[in-house]
Amino acid sequence: TEERRAELVQAALDLLADVPLERLTTRQLAKELGLSQPALFRYFRSRDGILLAVVERARAELGAAVAGAVTAAGDPVDALALLARALLTAVEARPGLPRLLFSLASPPDGPVRTALLSLAASQKGLILDRIVAGQRVGLLDAAMDPTRAATHLVGLVQGVIFQWVAGGRRGSLAKEAGPLIELWL
Repeated sequence: TEERRAELVQAALDLLADVPLERLTTRQLAKELGLSQPALFRYFRSRDGILLAVVERARAELGAAVAGAVTAAGDPVDALALLARALLTAVEARPGLPRLLFSLASPPDGPVRTALLSLAASQKGLILDRIVAGQRVGLLDAAMDPTRAATHLVGLVQGVIFQWVAGGRRGSLAKEAGPLIELWL
């Protein structure tokens, strides 16, 4: 059962690479896995249940990627560069992630939107922590507003991801991390 649930989550992520979140249906998922639609509901009670599992998987994958980056960093500014690279690499490996992450504006209020907001807040919070740490040790300007700086860095990362998707997902996202951080600094 857990294996099949994981397959459903993976199928949803794969479909999200080409299908907007609001148009992803349980019928498509069932067809993708060779299941009947009623059989799909043995594993998840609803479409929202599937989407919540997808968000949780994204949280786990992104969390693992950024945890490694923070651990490997020599200082807070290095951590920001490694965080950007880790996020861009994770998105490149999972082309369905941008549709999931950028769909935050489209789902109605409910558990999926709440989970997406939480995921976005955790990413921004991690960046904010590194900025504050950089200010404390004198690597970043203490006069800058750390919340605004975190918002701008998140916006740069999202903008690069958006351009990558709009450009047909060509090229390496990870290679954009260094120039992105240099521009932000």
